[in-house]
Amino acid sequence: MRVLVTGGTGFVGRAVVQALAGCGHEVRVLARRADQPSARQLAESTGCVLVPGSILDETALAAACAGVDAVVHLVGIILERGPQTFARIHVEGTRRVVEACRTAGVRRLLHMSAIGTRPHAVSPYHRTKWQGECAVRESGLDWTIFRPAVIYGPGDGFCRVLALGMKPPLRWLSLGLQPMVGEGDVLIQPVRVDEVAGAFARALEVPAASGATYELGGPALPFKDLLHCLAAAHGTRIHPVPVPRELAYAGAALIEWLSPWKIPTPGHLAMLEEDQRVDASPALRDLGFDPRPFARGLDYLQCGGAEQRQPGARSGRG
Repeated sequence: MRVLVTGGTGFVGRAVVQALAGCGHEVRVLARRADQPSARQLAESTGCVLVPGSILDETALAAACAGVDAVVHLVGIILERGPQTFARIHVEGTRRVVEACRTAGVRRLLHMSAIGTRPHAVSPYHRTKWQGECAVRESGLDWTIFRPAVIYGPGDGFCRVLALGMKPPLRWLSLGLQPMVGEGDVLIQPVRVDEVAGAFARALEVPAASGATYELGGPALPFKDLLHCLAAAHGTRIHPVPVPRELAYAGAALIEWLSPWKIPTPGHLAMLEEDQRVDASPALRDLGFDPRPFARGLDYLQCGGAEQRQPGARSGRG
């Protein structure tokens, strides 16, 4: 099968491209930065074809969709920067992908959303993800939607940011103290990136996946336990320190204003305050999805915190 992947050079995208290529599919990747070494390395390691352009570039998107049998739409952002807003990427971008599929006669569309997506969510991230889902459901295409929980694995941003205070030099400065919002009892269901990628690849082969929405998440654990697991994987121990909600939000607002990274924002904290309730049983039934516990999924981290990266991996999102 000839498959186009949007967002294929990002963290999740690289894993999906590898999974699709491993299943024998001919993979095409629409990439905004196709000339970067990481993109070229991905092409060399998987045999995928890079098509320069973005989902907001009508001409490039049309060229990328021409002649393919399916589209896997992964493009998303967790932080707004200038014109790259949640509405522009998650809503307008998804609508353009849907329209390009229709124009090119591509019937099969796999779309990545997120757990917690709903019309009246606190976070604009989740609200716009919902609008993107609506565009897919109303498309008339043969669609499948995925709602993963927090995704981790080689080259991720989630674990890397959380682990900053667990490694030198911040470890020495912080004395092992790890701040967290509230008591750290919010449930989270992290899922490994290769497990998510495998679900996407299998969905192309399973008729039952047509018209289905799958939630993807691993076994639940409290956020404070997640921190302890991550510290242990880095060969250290931490002492979680509860931070009052008001103080945490004030600090996030200050970071958003002053820091070039702008993470975490108040919106990110709002998402982390919600329990992640994932029902992965449909994915288990249809796709054989069987996620490992978080502690076991951190085997890619060597003692002391060195990370074994995926081929073509780089910092940040593609």
